[in-house]
Amino acid sequence: MKTAVWKRNVFWGLLIAISAGLIGSFSIRIWEIDLSVAPGIGGDGTLILMLSKSIDENGIWGIFSNSYIGAPLGSTLIDVPFLDYLLVVIIWISNRIGGGYFEGYYVLYILTFITTAISMYFLLLRFQFSQWVRFVISLIFCAAPYHFYRSFGHITLSNYLTVPLGVYLAFYILEEDCNIIEKNKKKKKNKYIK
Repeated sequence: MKTAVWKRNVFWGLLIAISAGLIGSFSIRIWEIDLSVAPGIGGDGTLILMLSKSIDENGIWGIFSNSYIGAPLGSTLIDVPFLDYLLVVIIWISNRIGGGYFEGYYVLYILTFITTAISMYFLLLRFQFSQWVRFVISLIFCAAPYHFYRSFGHITLSNYLTVPLGVYLAFYILEEDCNIIEKNKKKKKNKYIK
């Protein structure tokens, strides 16, 4: 029984990933653009392109230092406290899929749609909604206007996959706290819980 549920959830997750990838691809009209040219840059887009180039040239450790960028001694980001390491892993994966750092930047943007939809689907698995409702809500969440508004210029803000995961974690913590309170009420060990 559990195997059938697991297979059904994987099927719907793949369907959501494909649909979200199509939404991302159609949103930038990927068939009409030259992938070897950077999109309009603004905000933190320049930083992400620099990180993408650095990771492409130096591997995953390129996030800390790159001798090809910055003069005269290169760039060093060892003491910069802003790095989101999940985003760094996604940049590394997108560079491998895209084949270069400009192409990887476009792949990264499309992956933000996919990861956002999958994380929302993961949150909705916690509730007793039908598969179609989970599917529709996940796609609506990944195609929110905020995603298009932030776009390439603030790609770190476009990557809001952690919002559903944070909500899931909050529900998990709240549920555990409620279970602990109920257990203490039954045992009557804590005089502060009525």
